[in-house]
Amino acid sequence: MKKKIMNYWWKKRFLEQSTYVLPVFQVDMDRYKMCTSKKSPRQIRKEIKILQKYWNSYPFQYFRFDMYRNDCTLSIEEMKDYTSYYFFGHLFWVYSYKQYHDLIQNKFFCYTLFKGFNENQAKILFLCVDSYIYDIYNNPISDTNVEILLKQTFAPKLFFKPNKGSWGIGIIVFKRDNAGDYRDHNNEQLNAEYIRKHLIKDDYFLQEGIIQSKSMSDIYPEAVNTIRVMTSCFNQKPEILFTMLHMGKGGAQIDNASSGGIFIDVDKETGRLGEHAFEHGLKQNIYTHHPDTGILFKGYQIDGWNILKEFVLRNALKMRELNYVGWDIALTDSGPLLVELNARPDTELLQAPKGGVRKNFNVEPSEWFSKNDWHLNWVRNY
Repeated sequence: MKKKIMNYWWKKRFLEQSTYVLPVFQVDMDRYKMCTSKKSPRQIRKEIKILQKYWNSYPFQYFRFDMYRNDCTLSIEEMKDYTSYYFFGHLFWVYSYKQYHDLIQNKFFCYTLFKGFNENQAKILFLCVDSYIYDIYNNPISDTNVEILLKQTFAPKLFFKPNKGSWGIGIIVFKRDNAGDYRDHNNEQLNAEYIRKHLIKDDYFLQEGIIQSKSMSDIYPEAVNTIRVMTSCFNQKPEILFTMLHMGKGGAQIDNASSGGIFIDVDKETGRLGEHAFEHGLKQNIYTHHPDTGILFKGYQIDGWNILKEFVLRNALKMRELNYVGWDIALTDSGPLLVELNARPDTELLQAPKGGVRKNFNVEPSEWFSKNDWHLNWVRNY
């Protein structure tokens, strides 16, 4: 009877987590089904059971990082160091950010905060929410003022972004034509009428495109390639934990891995690229050169690296209430610019080039389940 109850409980948990997580890992699960060099079914079940018990959530990371393959050399202890997507997304980040989560999640609030800090960041022109349009001071503005703002910008591109979006989903790109107007991929002109027709009921903001530095443009010129920096800050001592480069490819105008981009490890001390870049599916295609520009990744030097580190550490200290922050930074000829902060930095991307990062975040899952409020954090739905 007890065994039946436990089986029912784990099945229920699996279905709950699958609804949230499985779409993210569908490519990995499909790869598992097609694999012809798996470990024995008994060994796979045993390892999954151990990891599931350890993380108290179904170990989708087992499939993402091909731990089921015969040629996988990881011990079970090393497998435990690969973080659980569900654990981090629904517990670790939520608990770490606490009441500041909404500040990070709301990109316009974040922009306003760093404008007060007088830090360089990608410029926002206005915000659309609840059928109204607001300027950067959160004052309602008329359609006439919208048209004026559009005429006053000379950025080569403009980006409409969801105010609480992630993974690059929902971004609309507008290119400036020879007449100075901005048009989307359907050649529709961006103006107040366009916003009223397509975007006014959503929560979007309009951001100017960035002209990136030559060393970044040489890698891939069609998108702004951003540096993802993971920082920690305890006892007013900010530290850079990880650095990665996100790049566009294939003509895409955004660099998100979930939207077709690729990513690569960057040495946090020197600013030199690692040897291999990965796609969102991680084990699908691995690149030693950029597929569009042919740039060799290994050892490629990102210019202005020391300035970037100082910029990030300075701002991590300003955000010291948050123990961990994921920063997206663009590099320009005038220095680094803050593009956005991340409420749930994707540890899955970190682990592709680096291996398991559990110890870097000082996580011992069993300790989390002894916290009095862990369950409230676990089930809270953002």
